[in-house]
Amino acid sequence: MLWNRQRKNEDQFDGVGTLAVIIPALNEEQNIARAIRSALDDGSQGERRRDEGGKSGKRDRNRNQPIVVVVVDGGSSDATVAAARRAGATRVLRSPTRGRGAQLAAGVAAVGVGRAGGSSSWRSSSSSSDSSFLPAPRSIKEKKKPDTLLFLHADSRLPPNYRDSLSRALSSSSSCPSLWGAFESVYPSGLWPISSCFLSACVALRTRLWGLPYGDQAIFVKTSLLERIGGVRPLPLMEDVDLVERLSSSPPSSRGGGEGGKEGGNRSRFSTRPAIARGRVETSGRRWAEKGIMKTTLLNLWTLARWKSGKASAEELALEYYRRR
Repeated sequence: MLWNRQRKNEDQFDGVGTLAVIIPALNEEQNIARAIRSALDDGSQGERRRDEGGKSGKRDRNRNQPIVVVVVDGGSSDATVAAARRAGATRVLRSPTRGRGAQLAAGVAAVGVGRAGGSSSWRSSSSSSDSSFLPAPRSIKEKKKPDTLLFLHADSRLPPNYRDSLSRALSSSSSCPSLWGAFESVYPSGLWPISSCFLSACVALRTRLWGLPYGDQAIFVKTSLLERIGGVRPLPLMEDVDLVERLSSSPPSSRGGGEGGKEGGNRSRFSTRPAIARGRVETSGRRWAEKGIMKTTLLNLWTLARWKSGKASAEELALEYYRRR
């Protein structure tokens, strides 16, 4: 069985549990393999070696669970799908709708999360005649839901030992833990080091002060909370902002109600602020390099302001955004 859910009282040793990484992709043959490998290389092998002195046990049983990596292609015209297969993705899907929101929603459905689990809005490789797509393994069809989902951009790489960072961030030992979060910052590659460090510092400051991570920081969320807020909306743009807004405004539930993590007599509540995982997600700096830091920042702020004010829909913003690229 791909998913092997642990007993409830074991969650206190690992706030992550079973993990699925969803990667939306479009014409990313140069980057997709690095993204997948970073997700598969979670550092647990080294952790198990360090724990061999007899202290392994409950915490390691969650760590031994395989990480499921689902790549959802948006209709790439290059060899993205073949590269994802070679890199070891658990499953490769084709979304009929291009757009990161629709692709993320398809990936969430593919791992059996939410009412979209039986939706026909996504097509798996097993129903496609294209030999580039992976067949759906029997183990996935028989799976239980993962405990935690992580959304990773195809041009990004997770930091080393990232699962350890997730576990600490979601640790149920906290008096008021969170059920969602993101990494503390990003590191745009391909820029002058001083530019990358400046952007990284700005992202870290925004995340710490205002609790507003964006999608390039690899948002992660407990399955129970994602289902409660209705999943990822299939927006063509601003899907990460919309998701963060709903996660932040979702009323916290009692820990006695079974929403992931440690259960029992403790009636403290979960926080709606994001859990901040240590480490920086390395991401492509190509947009910053092409348009410049100042222009890219102003365009991003202008897009965000129009979305927040309701003066433009996600569809209108997507048309403008992709026209500029």
